[in-house]
Amino acid sequence: MDAAVLTQRTPRIFEVNEQRCNLSSIANLNFSEACLFISSTAQDALHFLGQSLQCVNCDLIEWATIAPNTTVPILVKSASPVIFEIRNAELSMVYKHAGTFGERGVFATKCSDDKCDSLVTVQEPDDALFAILILLVVLLGLQIFWFAFQKFSQTNWYQMLVAKADSSNELENDLGSPSAFIETTARTELQHAVQKHKSRVKSLDTFRGICITLMIFVNYGGGKYPIFEHATWNGLTVADILFPSFMWIMGLSMALSMRSQLRSGVTRRQLALTSVTRGLKLILIGLILNSSQGNNSLNTFRIPGVLQRLGVAYIVVSVIEAFRMKLQSCQQPHRLAWLQDVADSWLQWVVVLVLVGIHTALTFALPVPGCPTGYLGPGGIQEHGIYKNCTGGAAGYIDRIIFGSNHIYQHPTVKKIYYTDIPYDPEGLLGHFNAILLVSLGVQAGRIMLTYTNPWSRIVRWMVWGSIVGLGGAFLCNFSKESGLIPVNKNLFSLSFVLVSSSLDFFFLSLLYLIIDVKHLWSASPFYFTGMNSLLIYTLHDFTRNMLPWRWQPLGNTHAEVLFMDAWAVSLWVIISYIWFCRNFFFTV
Repeated sequence: MDAAVLTQRTPRIFEVNEQRCNLSSIANLNFSEACLFISSTAQDALHFLGQSLQCVNCDLIEWATIAPNTTVPILVKSASPVIFEIRNAELSMVYKHAGTFGERGVFATKCSDDKCDSLVTVQEPDDALFAILILLVVLLGLQIFWFAFQKFSQTNWYQMLVAKADSSNELENDLGSPSAFIETTARTELQHAVQKHKSRVKSLDTFRGICITLMIFVNYGGGKYPIFEHATWNGLTVADILFPSFMWIMGLSMALSMRSQLRSGVTRRQLALTSVTRGLKLILIGLILNSSQGNNSLNTFRIPGVLQRLGVAYIVVSVIEAFRMKLQSCQQPHRLAWLQDVADSWLQWVVVLVLVGIHTALTFALPVPGCPTGYLGPGGIQEHGIYKNCTGGAAGYIDRIIFGSNHIYQHPTVKKIYYTDIPYDPEGLLGHFNAILLVSLGVQAGRIMLTYTNPWSRIVRWMVWGSIVGLGGAFLCNFSKESGLIPVNKNLFSLSFVLVSSSLDFFFLSLLYLIIDVKHLWSASPFYFTGMNSLLIYTLHDFTRNMLPWRWQPLGNTHAEVLFMDAWAVSLWVIISYIWFCRNFFFTV
């Protein structure tokens, strides 16, 4: 595929650029850019071919021709490892290099007809990770200061505030606010009852707060670091696991909230109706967010989205639980008491597994025109471009048929590496089936909490579930990134992705529960506050994404400034959530 055609679609990975790659203006290079100077003493023209190593099973693309006795400056997009070859007029390889170039590094090599010199470093790359190290040290210092203040303050006002919030106990909803579904009389009775026990599990709000805080940081740009970006196609990054973890903890809190409501006298039919209403509100908010930043044309309006997936999964799982959840879930004195949590939910699991079976059947059996049945790849230039219009297989095809190509996400992560032509939505319709499984696994974690009162019984069961689903996901992807029956893929919301991310959630909750609620080693601040108003914070951060005082136009092009700006924006939301907490302000839909 010709490089001139590629550059019309997305930014080039390699680019001949004399203006940017000029030794007198190297400091003006942007994030994740480096310069490569290739000098030729050959008799005939040399050919420069390259590709990103993230592009799996992709052909090298010719990006430049190097005339005899000339030096060609090549701008390298160095966010990810790359591979390039230099070939002579007979297309025989005279040099090959694979690896990373770093940021603002300058490299050079000299080539003849049959060989090239070793790559020489003209200017060392910047230490781009130093800014992250400084930020981590600052955050650790603030946490230590806060802990010391808590420990030695004569008036422990923080614990007083937390004690005030403890009276709501299990009245919290799955997005971190007191439930709006319980009648006033029932709420008062429950508050009086739980004040006797004060058994609020702070690790749940903390888990939710960590997820929403990091989600906002990633959405702001994560300091423009590749490590905070989503995987190109297969694989798992920090950014990939945040939204699934938020959905998982939603399921856990859902179990606690719905049990409280059923035991307070709310009918199952009323609980189901209010759950559907709430899910529809989430979908509506998601559609409104999709129209922000001027994206409100009816011809190109995106229909799927993050909150839309959250709302659909919430409706399905909450309705199932509303009609099937046990009012009492205490350990029974029989030999299978250790499986009581599973026995209480066997029918729910049958329904969920049927939905997963439907997803699997559609994924591997639905005929997609022009594509192999069961295709799970990125399309584009992979495999010599023979599947270029098959991105996402059945998942992408269903979205294009139901929503239309203009109403789904137009700039997926796969586009900039595989140069795909067709749109693909990572929150598409087919992925909702596995999202329901994800939320149900969170509900199972909550069911364990309701069934077993001993902290270690809870932790052991969470870790067992984490091991089981984690190994299941690992077997599906063959313990690798690119092989296996079902690779780990957030874009597809694949079954292995759901199982692996849920496994991490089970283990992470076990750790938080141990250090916060069992051993009391951490006060859970500041994430406890953001977890109490997570939906409102997420919604407002999207509306104010490019506004002062959260964001501004950077004065330079360094990671340090952008990282500071993104960390500052997140810190403002933490402060705002703390103010809301102090004023007893909690938002729910």
